[in-house]
Amino acid sequence: MGISIFGTPTVVRSRIGNVLIDASLSESHIFNSSLTENPVEDGTIFTDNAVLQPVILEMEGRISDANQALLIFRGPGNSADAFKALVTLQRSRKTFSVFTGLNEYKNMMFKELSFPREALDGRSIRFTATIQEILVVGDDAATNRDRIAAGVKHTAQPSSAKGVITKLLT
Repeated sequence: MGISIFGTPTVVRSRIGNVLIDASLSESHIFNSSLTENPVEDGTIFTDNAVLQPVILEMEGRISDANQALLIFRGPGNSADAFKALVTLQRSRKTFSVFTGLNEYKNMMFKELSFPREALDGRSIRFTATIQEILVVGDDAATNRDRIAAGVKHTAQPSSAKGVITKLLT
């Protein structure tokens, strides 16, 4: 839930790609970094850099055939359609956006997607997903602009090897 400008509660619906989530049962927003460790002669280890890792989002949600706002049955298909859409999105191997009550994440892909079923699930699906940010690297690095320090210049030169692999015989 969020608070509107009028002070009344508003419902923020989570979304994975174009699939609306009726109920976000749990979310875990994971921001990791790798710290460099450099030992010196006396055995002391100092850290002089932190490398940001891709964001990981763990979600558990439910999608139902009932219309939550009107408390009426929407008819068969919504949960089945959502199941197919989530699986299709995972199988497409394309990036997508995820919207939660806390943040919007772009360039995300499923690392794991599962649909546990129980007798009481009825006309709904429950899913768990581990979704990871995909960091795209390119000449302009436009998709990662917020992760690059302002003073860093691209100095790498293209390789002239053009993918030639040399095999050494032993």
